[in-house]
Amino acid sequence: KVLLTSYAAGGDTAAINAMITGELDYVYGNALSDITVAENIVSQNPETTYAIQSSTYNRKLFFNLLGRGDDKKNDYIYTKEFRQAINLLLDKEAMASVYAGQAEPLTTFVPNGDPLYNSDIPVHKRDVAAAKALLDSIGFDYSQTIDIITYYTDQATADLMGFMKQNLEEAGLTVEVAI
Repeated sequence: KVLLTSYAAGGDTAAINAMITGELDYVYGNALSDITVAENIVSQNPETTYAIQSSTYNRKLFFNLLGRGDDKKNDYIYTKEFRQAINLLLDKEAMASVYAGQAEPLTTFVPNGDPLYNSDIPVHKRDVAAAKALLDSIGFDYSQTIDIITYYTDQATADLMGFMKQNLEEAGLTVEVAI
């Protein structure tokens, strides 16, 4: 017999509590996939266990090429040099560390543990000087605000956005983050 229970109304906290109290046999969801949450559940209910599975789940940046609704369009985003500069400014090792051993910086969508992983493709390394040279080559206006927005509200994402903001500001960009 399988009984499926939705915790849409109670949210992740309700599902976590139900797992801790033994009301559930199996639980799944984004917040519940965090290793610290899994360890917390097991520490409070030793009858539970978790398994780490390789996944191609990824976080990526999308650049708004259509422009903003408030007509404050960022023309620099249309240039490949701007997007390449952003790539060079991000410390992907530090960003992956936010996920406590559950993430790795990648150049492709194939995880390095997969037999199809191509180790000949180097992971981009952070290079602030090269990024600034690209931005300068397009006449980038460093006072223009770059907005980074996410719909995730968890602490790991807040930390990740903080890393991104810091990385970009270290090169002189003006950055606002909205969570």
